[in-house]
Amino acid sequence: MPASVFRPYPPPNTPAQLRQVLSATSYDPGGRPNWTPWHNVTAWPRPDDGLVVMCTMPKAGSTAVKTMGAHALTIYQTAAALARADALRVALVRDPLARFLSWYHDKVGRPSAHPGPAYYNRALCGTNETATLPATAYAAALGRGAVDTAEPHLRTQTQHCALDLLHFDIVHPLEQAGALTARVAAALGPAHAARVQAVLPHSNAGVGPRAPLATDAQLRALIRGAYARDYEWIARHGVHY
Repeated sequence: MPASVFRPYPPPNTPAQLRQVLSATSYDPGGRPNWTPWHNVTAWPRPDDGLVVMCTMPKAGSTAVKTMGAHALTIYQTAAALARADALRVALVRDPLARFLSWYHDKVGRPSAHPGPAYYNRALCGTNETATLPATAYAAALGRGAVDTAEPHLRTQTQHCALDLLHFDIVHPLEQAGALTARVAAALGPAHAARVQAVLPHSNAGVGPRAPLATDAQLRALIRGAYARDYEWIARHGVHY
């Protein structure tokens, strides 16, 4: 992508400059200050080895990346890693509609969902209703501004990964996770392919296209509006939903 699509960013990418940009990507779910979506997914044994710094957010492959051995980074660690000339910057993204549906089914729709519908009804919709509301009710609330909530599962991917501020070497759709290893290995060289294979997700994920809510025109329109910034910036990085 041409550099002109990104906001002016003074070279070089010093750690101090990067810390300023990355400050808005941290979040605090449940008392873990400075929790970030940034990970070192390669865990190289020597400090002079190249780094793969991946941004992956809740409901867009973060659990898979962490369970496969990635190491979470603080803002300071991420800034130091991204400032290195040999760091490969990778972002794993997901269709905002599929991501919203995953949140809805997992956090609201299941009988044992935690924290459950009552929490989100109050936080997003301003109601004391305890029953699960239609997905369109939550989507409409997001469109009214609740998308800026501190809830990491609903924050925009643009904010999570600073897609509007940072250059990435690879921005890859979660829906094609099986091709991610090959892209990263090609960028690093064949000597690193085995390590990359061990820590990157290589199975497709997401709510299937035949899920009933996915065909709801009103829901699609609401999510398209609420996450307009994501659709724009993910597309600017070459992934079109």
